[in-house]
Amino acid sequence: MKRIFTNVFKQKNEGAAILMVLVVIASVSVILATLLDWGMEEGRINRRYFTLLEGKNATESLVGFGIADLMTRWEDADQIAKDELAPNNSPLMIPDEFYAFYKGSTVLIGSESLSGGPVSEPYLAYIDPNDPANAFDPQKGNLITIRDVNIYTKLSVIVKNNDNIPLYAARTLEIREIPLTNYELYSVMDLEFEPDEDSEEIIIEGPVYTEGNLIGSDKADIYFKSTVSCSSFFKKETASKHSKKDGSLGKVYCKNGKGEWVSNYDGKGLRSTEESFFDSNSRKSKNNKEESDWREVASKKWSGNFKTSDYELPKLKCSGFKGYRGKKSSSKHDSARKGHDETDSDDREYDNERDDKHYSKNRNSTDPHKENEKTSANTKNENGLNYPYALIEPNLKKSDKCNKGDSEEHKLARKAGLIVRLHERKSDKEKLPEHAIHLKDNYYVTCNKLKRTDAHNPTSKCSLDRDGDVEEEAVELDQEFANKLFKMHVYQEDERSKEPKSSFYDARREKGLDVLEVDIAEFRKAVDDRDKDYNPKCWKKGYSPRNDYNGIVYVELPREDNDDDDREDKIVKSKDNMGVLLTNGSKLPDPDYNDTKGRKKGFTLATNNALYIKGNYNADGDSRTGSNKQSDDRRFPDSLAAVACDSLTILSNNWEDSKSKGSKNDRVADFTEYNVAVIAGDADSGQSGKSVEKGGVHRLPRSLEKWTGNSCRHRGSLITAFASEIAPEPFNANYCTPPKSDSFGQFEEFTKGKTPPGMIISRTFYPTKLRFLTEQEYRAEMKQLKAVFNQDI
Repeated sequence: MKRIFTNVFKQKNEGAAILMVLVVIASVSVILATLLDWGMEEGRINRRYFTLLEGKNATESLVGFGIADLMTRWEDADQIAKDELAPNNSPLMIPDEFYAFYKGSTVLIGSESLSGGPVSEPYLAYIDPNDPANAFDPQKGNLITIRDVNIYTKLSVIVKNNDNIPLYAARTLEIREIPLTNYELYSVMDLEFEPDEDSEEIIIEGPVYTEGNLIGSDKADIYFKSTVSCSSFFKKETASKHSKKDGSLGKVYCKNGKGEWVSNYDGKGLRSTEESFFDSNSRKSKNNKEESDWREVASKKWSGNFKTSDYELPKLKCSGFKGYRGKKSSSKHDSARKGHDETDSDDREYDNERDDKHYSKNRNSTDPHKENEKTSANTKNENGLNYPYALIEPNLKKSDKCNKGDSEEHKLARKAGLIVRLHERKSDKEKLPEHAIHLKDNYYVTCNKLKRTDAHNPTSKCSLDRDGDVEEEAVELDQEFANKLFKMHVYQEDERSKEPKSSFYDARREKGLDVLEVDIAEFRKAVDDRDKDYNPKCWKKGYSPRNDYNGIVYVELPREDNDDDDREDKIVKSKDNMGVLLTNGSKLPDPDYNDTKGRKKGFTLATNNALYIKGNYNADGDSRTGSNKQSDDRRFPDSLAAVACDSLTILSNNWEDSKSKGSKNDRVADFTEYNVAVIAGDADSGQSGKSVEKGGVHRLPRSLEKWTGNSCRHRGSLITAFASEIAPEPFNANYCTPPKSDSFGQFEEFTKGKTPPGMIISRTFYPTKLRFLTEQEYRAEMKQLKAVFNQDI
């Protein structure tokens, strides 16, 4: 029998292998299970993360909707109440767009809430230019008024198994109110700089802002000691005779973050060629495309002190009025700066297209671009769309076809403590108000005051009648006082010599004028309790200075017979052959009783026609005292003064009406001093850059005399808020030699945030960084709101 041997070792090895396989399988299973568990946990974390991210985005967008709502409703509001956002007043509403966008998302619809807090009291804040956080703040270096309002939101997002995660956030919105006197130069048009004949240097001390282009000169260096904001910057066409005496071209200097002067010279090219200087037309090649490198260059050179539209600057329009849109450009620079102009054109027109609440329903709804094409053919609207001009227009009835809707509330005539109205009687049958006072020929004058909701507060709202029209009350003057206060000068020429023998001739407007003279010294006696001859009894009936006078006077001249029905901006002009003349204004009416809460010290005079100031105004006329920035006596600062008019012309102490039509060499000015902020129109050069149009920014205010040496001193602020409608004639040097460019400077009191009464502002908004809150923080904020509003939130 054959013996069978068994391989014991082989059997054992086979068992070990099986065991090893089982161990490996188990180990891999454990590893895979762990990895799978990790993956599932990773997925849960990622889903939670993206859910939270969507929730945070929804929270931020909800706050954004609230900010957009407030910006729309408050941009042109006359007043902003502290409790406006209270639940029972005008709370924030969540728009349908939010629900449409987040429908079907992880945002739990129904959990959302949007609320606003109380609006803080205004406070002054200086935007420190040395703080790196303010490097590109549009108001860097300015003292501005700020009111804060907090916006709160909450919502929940859905995660697995309907588990909700609540989110809470808040954001502060700064409401910035910027008086236009914050700027040494403000303009809705191009700012053109032309040097004096004997100078190759222009120095601008204060901040500069223009919605148009800043146009330099090849004949002079321009030094900006403060910030500059403009749509774009370039220089005029170059010719050899238009360079500086050494053959080089004028440069633009501005300070960098270290306070050092830096020019727009590129540092390597010829100083006699335009290509060696940076401006808004500068280009660089990138991805085979020519792109502007202006912002990059400007940021490196000037640390945000020189900004153009490349920085997405907010538009500083006159609050309460639609923005100005000027003439179309016809410059040779068009092709070179086409990209900038197209962008700028869109930006400058945004005010005119966003809503129609400022204008009545009978407004022409024609597309503004097509309207421009139409009017260019028939010479209508030659000043573009001049909406801010309404600032100096008279109060209009609601039924008037030119009524400006909500913008009526922002007119200076609506804010005036006294309205002086000149009447031109065309026939004996024409009925005049019973309290009208005859001046000369067919001219009469009346004084009226606006009826106020608070008869003892001349800054309270105007009372309206059943038709929604402003109510006025007649003011009767003592006849002797009226004859001193007002004089009417009717233009007449000598038949032989053709020289004026009554009133004067405006050589720029090329016409003789019928002028209403207002004696400021006499008016001061009637309203200013500081005057040694103060006599409130000058007002015979219907006027008590302490209750009625608020520092604002509006002088209304007769309206042009026929309004231009084709104008979309519905401008109301007064008559062309007239003007208002201010005399004896070295001391202004500035009573102490206006130095109280809710009222304002200072003096503002506005008119719907051309204005002329003869002699010293709000200044002593002594060249040894004061400067073009400082008061004559800094211990007792000059009054805060402003004028608003179609155009302003200054006349020296040496002015004589009889010489107004002769050679300018017969009209040599002597030293005369002015301290006044000027809100006036100017000729719109259509962005042409032609000096014959405006003559440079220092030709505003206008002049009709030969100013030599340092014979003029003007401190204040120059504000070109609209185009001149009555006196749009261009500048030329044949009829005058204007004051030197360094004769003007910004009044130091304006740099401290102080303003004359009724001063126009520009309102902008500055949101701070979004901050997320804990539930406890949110509940504490809501509890505080409930206490402030005394309402459930």
